[in-house]
Parts: sequence; structure tokens; C-alpha cells
Amino acid sequence: MSENIVHTNASKYFFVHMLTRDIDLLDAILDLVDNSIDGMFRKLNGTSSSDLTPYKIELILNDEMFSIKDNCGGIELNTAINYAFKLGRDKNDDRDLDVSTIGMYGIGMKRAIFKIGKKCSVKSYADKAFEVEIGHDWLESNDWSLPLKTEDVDILKDKTEIEVSDLSSGVKEKISSESFQDELYKSISRHYSRFIQKGLEITINGNDKIKPYPIKIFVDKDGSVKPYIYHEIKDGLEIKIVCGFNSPPKSNNDDSDSKEIVEKRGEDESGWTIFCNDRAVVFNDKTFLTGWGDGLPKYHPQFVVLSGVVEFNSTNASYLPVTTTKRGVDTSSDIYIRTKQLMKNGMKIFTSYTNKWKNFPRSDQKQFFDSVAKLEIPDIFETVIKNIPEDKWTTKKKDYEGGKEFIPNLPPAPRQKPDTKRISFTKKIRDIKDVAEYLFDDSNVDPNNVGEEAFNYVLSRAKEL
Repeated sequence: MSENIVHTNASKYFFVHMLTRDIDLLDAILDLVDNSIDGMFRKLNGTSSSDLTPYKIELILNDEMFSIKDNCGGIELNTAINYAFKLGRDKNDDRDLDVSTIGMYGIGMKRAIFKIGKKCSVKSYADKAFEVEIGHDWLESNDWSLPLKTEDVDILKDKTEIEVSDLSSGVKEKISSESFQDELYKSISRHYSRFIQKGLEITINGNDKIKPYPIKIFVDKDGSVKPYIYHEIKDGLEIKIVCGFNSPPKSNNDDSDSKEIVEKRGEDESGWTIFCNDRAVVFNDKTFLTGWGDGLPKYHPQFVVLSGVVEFNSTNASYLPVTTTKRGVDTSSDIYIRTKQLMKNGMKIFTSYTNKWKNFPRSDQKQFFDSVAKLEIPDIFETVIKNIPEDKWTTKKKDYEGGKEFIPNLPPAPRQKPDTKRISFTKKIRDIKDVAEYLFDDSNVDPNNVGEEAFNYVLSRAKEL
């Protein structure tokens, strides 16, 4: 019997052209921002400091090129030669064992570059200065190696510069559009709010630095807590959950805001946000993914006043239930499955509460909200948890051994049905003005007052019968 060799070489065409189909352009750019932040973590020896003002990330986007520059530590020469440019992470790559990074697959930078364009230059200044160029010749050849040029410089600035040109089909028009850049601004504001709050500066096309989008939940000013809280540290992974009110419950009898304003405000604040090592991988989710319609009621405007946050933190990124795009959770993860059950248990406290109060005026709940303040989530995790007396925690068992939860005592629900009912209808403006003129001799009276007076007018005559 003759013996032959079966070739099992990886296909460069597959990695370059097919793998990029699994990632959106926006996520590709955020992947590169993630890499910069991971570099910052390494420079800070593991965890982010409370002051990140020395660090900057600059993005330039137009119809000719894309670039990202940072001063977050750079890429060391040995890492560049042996790890950084490989398509996939080696099992013996143990660089980040004690660092709270989020990258674990070793495809982020390369996939992002190939998604954006066909020509790239990577320059870095860490222990050595070097440049790696990726061009058409490399993409079309079967050779996987890349030339690396070193450079002698007097001052190493711990920075990295990536420039991508010859933009891919469909990228050129999209990346330079105002709508895409607005979407990128919003995504960075949300996904990296924790770092921006600590001083990290991120800019797009030289404009003002991006502002953070903090998440806030009501907590009592006197130190007692009104949200649901869960805390667990086990096997190298920390899990934190908090959920509660982002604004006072709004009853059907409260007309201080229009329905459209209330729902729009709620859409911006409500739902679940999930952080992995301080990156928001899911933001304001109101779907089956976070339990809505799966143990919880389906989300609807009644729940605009409710928000929840989950944090997963580990120095081993493989413990995090995050997808390869780092903009979603792995729903098949055992960690996320059991955490989702806790999320639903906590949120049920508040969905049930809003059901009990929804037909009562807000004034009936005013006393509860007079004593609360809106705190940002980091403050809740970093200060409030520490101030909860040990006897107020419930220790979990079985699947949640090592965890503890705080279940809030909410004001008692009303026992009697309300003796009032909301009336709402829509009429033509000219007809409302005619009725206002008839009742008040003033056609510009507020429509709510017109409707109430019209009802009282008919009611008084009905009681005379």
C-alpha cells in the first residue's frame, strides 16, 4: 500500500474573506478599541486605575482610510513576532493570566482590519519600535509570514497606530457617513462608559471627546437599599446583579408627560445591561435574551421605569459568557443560564410591584420616592454593597453556592381597588377650541382642562335627572 500526505493547511482565503462575514463594521471598529483598552489594562498591571486621564484613543474615519491611535502601552516586539498577528490564539499564550482583558480568541485585530480594507500598516512603540505592513501581495499569496521592520527611536511613547486603506466594498461610503459616525459615537459612549467616566479620552475625527452614558438606579439616601442585589465570587469569576427603578413608577392617572415622551425616555434607560470586565456587551435589552417573555412578562411601556445591570469580572477572559464579537452574551453558557434565572427573580419583584400600583396615582407612592437618590451603577456596586448589614443578605445554596442576595422591602401595595378611572380620547384641534370657547370663553385653554370641564358639565346635568 502506498502512502500519501493529506494537506491540512489553513486556508488564508477563508480567514480573510469568510471570517469577516461574521462581524459588522461597527463591531469591527469596536474590536480595535477593545484592543487599545486591553493594552491599557496590561500597562496598569491587571486592573484599570481610578484615574485614566493619561490615556487617549483617537479614531479617524473618512472615505479614503481608517485609523486608530492610542497611547495605551503599545505592542512589545516579542508579542508582535510570536502572537499578535497570528490568526487565532495559541493554547500556550498565557500573556493575560492576571489581567482583566476581554480578548481571548486571537482574531479581533486581524478580522477587523480585513473587514475594513485590503491594505494596512501597524506601528507600535513599546520596548522596541516596529512596523508591520499587510498588502495585496500577502492577501493573495499562500505565505502566512509577514515582514516586520524595527526602528531605532530616542523616546518610546507606549503607543500603537493602525491605519487601514484601500477600503473594502461597501465600507467606503458607510464609514464616512454622518449617520454611521453618530452610531459609532453612541456605541462607544455606551460600551466604554466605565472607562470614559474614569478619564479615558476617546475622540472621532478630532472632535470633542466622547461623553459616557451612565446607568442609574434609585437607592435610598439614608443608606437603606431599594434595588435587588446579588453578589458572588467563585472559581475566579465575580458576578454582580442589581435591578430596580430608574425613575418613579408612573400611573395611568399621571398626565405630567405625554405618553410619547415617557416611552422615549424609558427606551433610553430601561431594560438589562450586561458588562464583561467593564465593557457593556449588551445594552438596555428588553428581549427574550434577558428574560423578558421568558419567566418575565413581555416588555411593554409599563416597565419603562425598570432597569437592571449584570457584571461579570475575571482575570481569565475565557470565564466570561461573551461572544467572539464581544457585543453579545453566549446564551449557551452555564454561567449565563444560571445568572439569567437570578436576573428574572430580581426583576419579578418590580414587574409585580408595578402591576399592583399601575391604577393608582403617583401621589400614593410619593413618600417612597422622597427618600431616594439616583445613583450610578459603579457607586452602587462599590459603596452600597459594602454598607448592607450582613444579616440583611440571604445566602444562596446549590447552584448558587458562594452567592448572596439582598431582597428589598418595597412599600405595601394598595388593598382596595381605586375609585377613579382614566378617560382618554382624541378630537380634532378645531373642535377642542370650539368647546373651550363655549365653556371658558377662551379657545386656548389646555385640552386636559377642556375635557375635564366638559365631563363635569355633563355630570352635573346627569345628577339632576
